[in-house]
Amino acid sequence: GVESVDIYVRDTTRASNAIVAAQASGVLANVHDLAAFGTVSSHSMTICTLPGTVDVDLPRQGLSGRSLIDVAYAPWPTERAVAWQAAGGDVVSGLHMLVRQAILQVRTFVSGSPDVEVENESKVFSDMGAVVGLGDLFEPR
Repeated sequence: GVESVDIYVRDTTRASNAIVAAQASGVLANVHDLAAFGTVSSHSMTICTLPGTVDVDLPRQGLSGRSLIDVAYAPWPTERAVAWQAAGGDVVSGLHMLVRQAILQVRTFVSGSPDVEVENESKVFSDMGAVVGLGDLFEPR
């Protein structure tokens, strides 16, 4: 149901692949310089793919009801995750993405295909989540 995305990048001249991917999905992509992100207040979901050590100027307030998926998982929590929560927003760790990618790699290793589930996959998935500190509540989706 997403019709458009705003993409904030460190170098706008390197965003062509993201624009092409968005267009192929029928989504309008607007590219902005990362420095402008701190002035934005209307996005309900932000996905950050920057390394955990890269600083981003975030809004200091008004993030209630807004979510950040910070794909960085080390160091965790990142400074931006702490700042986002302090401003009232919700944060999801990149560890969730890491484990979901890992199960696809295990499938590929075992069967040759990321589409073929492995034996006892639910337990494997849960164990992977526990190993990285996501606990017993981590379940596949």
